[in-house]
Amino acid sequence: AKAIAEQIGLSGDVITGTEMESLSASELDKVTRSKSIFARILPSQKLDILTSLKRQKEVVAMTGDGINDAPALKSAHVGIAMGKKGADVAKESSTIILTDDHFATIVNAIAEGRRLYDNIQRCIIFLLRANFDEILLITVAVLLAMPLPLLPIHILWINLITDSLPALALTQEPGHPDIMNRPPRPIQESILHKKWGILWASTLVSFGSAFGLYLWLTAQHLPIQEIRSILLTTAILSELLMAFSARSNKSVLTLNPFSNRWLVLAITASFSAHLLLIYSPLGKFFYMTPLTLSDWSYVIGTSVLAFVALELMKGYWSKSAN
Repeated sequence: AKAIAEQIGLSGDVITGTEMESLSASELDKVTRSKSIFARILPSQKLDILTSLKRQKEVVAMTGDGINDAPALKSAHVGIAMGKKGADVAKESSTIILTDDHFATIVNAIAEGRRLYDNIQRCIIFLLRANFDEILLITVAVLLAMPLPLLPIHILWINLITDSLPALALTQEPGHPDIMNRPPRPIQESILHKKWGILWASTLVSFGSAFGLYLWLTAQHLPIQEIRSILLTTAILSELLMAFSARSNKSVLTLNPFSNRWLVLAITASFSAHLLLIYSPLGKFFYMTPLTLSDWSYVIGTSVLAFVALELMKGYWSKSAN
């Protein structure tokens, strides 16, 4: 058993079913914490091992194919039966039926599950970041009795452009190479565990840069319609750059920008749609004016500054979390 375990990359001490027979519950708990390989055990002892692990608050998956495995399969958090060679009773008692009887499929399924979970988390964080700063910008302007920096139709346009295609593209983010090197996530952990700090910090950076730009443009005595056009374009470009940042907890420089081609296409399409709005007659319906080169310097400078600040904060938070 030990030789076979080593061939599949499983290392550790071995205990046999005969040795387990004389163990008390507390002794068995110590064994299941220290031993990795159990040889020549009875089906009833599988259930004992499972019960011991559950007693220690572990989440347990159990595989099996025979009639005698049914109690353990049913008692496990996730019972996995063999689809080809498994008995009908084992299949009925399990949560998952492995149709190809190949254990590597379980590993692939776990990796896919982690990828999906990560992508859900990315989308939630991206959407929250993208909307919190707009709420703050409008709220502070109202409290200070300043003209609205963005009109309701602008908010709707931002949501249409940035919260649709880019968010959908984030769901297609491939699994990162280290996805299976992470320890299991605690079952009670929130999907935003350890994310609120960076979420609020990035929101404040986005708000601070946008509001600072608003004050600067107001001080230049620019027409309010031009100010709103600059702020709207800045908000959209900032959030599209933020979609790139949301791909990973690490620096975007460590990622291949084209590994998620759907995100590149989504951002290109979204920004192209906004450019079409700015420089076409449709802009009048959105109370916008075409941007000049000087206007674009404000837009690009503010957006890039907020993006760089976000990346620096992300690096700091990832080190703190470790």
